[in-house]
Amino acid sequence: MLRSATRWHENGERNNKYFYRVIRERQTQQTIQSLRCSSTGSTLTTVGDIITEARNFYQKLYTPDAIDVDEVNRLLDAIPNETKISKQQAAALMSAPTEIDLIALLSHSPAGKSPGIDGIPFEVYKHLASTSKPFLDLFHRIVLDAFQGIFPPSWQQTRMVLLFKKGDPQLLSNWRPLSLINTDAKIFTKLLANRFNQLLPQLINPYQTGFLPNRLISDNGWWNQVLMENLREAAPDLPQVAVLLDQEKAYDRVHPEYLQRVLARFGFPDTLITALTGLFFDTRISISINGWLGSPIKQLRGLRQGDPLSPLLFNLAFEPLLRSILACPNLSGVSLAPVLLKPSVRCSPRPLDLSLSDLPLPPSTLGSSLPPVKLLSYADDLEVFLSHPNEWPCLMQLLDQYGKASNAKVNLSKTVLLSLSGVSHDSWISIARSSDLTWHDASVKTAVRYLGYPLYHTRHQLLSYLNELKLKITRQCHFLKERHLSIKGSGLVANSLILISLTLLACTFVV
Repeated sequence: MLRSATRWHENGERNNKYFYRVIRERQTQQTIQSLRCSSTGSTLTTVGDIITEARNFYQKLYTPDAIDVDEVNRLLDAIPNETKISKQQAAALMSAPTEIDLIALLSHSPAGKSPGIDGIPFEVYKHLASTSKPFLDLFHRIVLDAFQGIFPPSWQQTRMVLLFKKGDPQLLSNWRPLSLINTDAKIFTKLLANRFNQLLPQLINPYQTGFLPNRLISDNGWWNQVLMENLREAAPDLPQVAVLLDQEKAYDRVHPEYLQRVLARFGFPDTLITALTGLFFDTRISISINGWLGSPIKQLRGLRQGDPLSPLLFNLAFEPLLRSILACPNLSGVSLAPVLLKPSVRCSPRPLDLSLSDLPLPPSTLGSSLPPVKLLSYADDLEVFLSHPNEWPCLMQLLDQYGKASNAKVNLSKTVLLSLSGVSHDSWISIARSSDLTWHDASVKTAVRYLGYPLYHTRHQLLSYLNELKLKITRQCHFLKERHLSIKGSGLVANSLILISLTLLACTFVV
């Protein structure tokens, strides 16, 4: 209590990360009260039983299945031959960082982050690197060795916490694993992530907006609203749909051999591929539940969530599937017709005051006739556009191919089939029923949630979403009221945690 009071006194209600983190943590702090046993169906309530169930669940999840190498090669064939990094770029990627590089990286490291299993935060490394030359020399040698795949044993030891998503809290599938990695290991992967970020825009197709420079999540929501409004006016009777795919534990199922082959196809150096394989797929994880730490389990597949490099590695692993969909001649996508959406407003791809570099599509696509849009993706949140029911088997074949190649698994029961015009189509409804999908059109009372944005056809669907948003904001306001913050503190939190919801929503409206 004394330490918390001291931190609050020192940081106060200022516009800083500590203040917002305290507010968020007080909203999200939670414990696992009980779990449903996967083998007997009984309810587990003791900490020991809960940890045992969690260990069994994640040991199974992190144990890889055999992959089909032929399917891997078919997926990789969809990547154009010229889509790879050059030898010069590969050499720059592997170039030895200087001590000055490490100091600069540490100077931008976040404060107040939870440390790994060794308990040492960024602040300690930042202080020692700037005050102790022997420490900096030692840490520099460790980082140089890491490029060759030589790590301290502590880099392969991780503490994992579970964050509740939604649904039944007694099901472990509804909890998101977050790896708390030791700080020195995270500094190394952050160094690599900075270098990867310079290369990925040339490797990743423009319809993937997740975790890439100058690509925005709001573009996906905006394009959906443009397509839906356009098709409601131009071609309401065409059976065009969006398939909002739900992938089961997408990051946790990436197979090491599959990722190795993908990285090699993109031209990454063999030495780096070997180093990353050892760092990510030979890790021992200790699950932390309700303050108790379980005995370690081995992570033999999956990208640890919480590592700065994981989102970029996943984008690379996911890219062969996206390229396969884009290259498939049997998937025609959905075209945006140049029609009047309102009496005096013509649909345009983006507001005219934006530069071409802001677009999620290549500049060559601008004009009166835009190319068909086959997919939009934000990391593992994939949306595929189909123009006719006869394209469904082709999509399923590509997803099955990707699953056999990478261990990925699509959860059809959580996948949504969205009518882009809002019109009901019997053929699509039949597919939805036979495949256990959720069908959505204008007759449904609520909007579809996509990346947090509402996809709606009717005023009632939009109002339903806005009422929900209003209730959420009201709850947040009541929460802030209970915190006894000053007017200044309340204003800071309201701007950061409440108005951001409205700002992101406004980015998707078609005007």
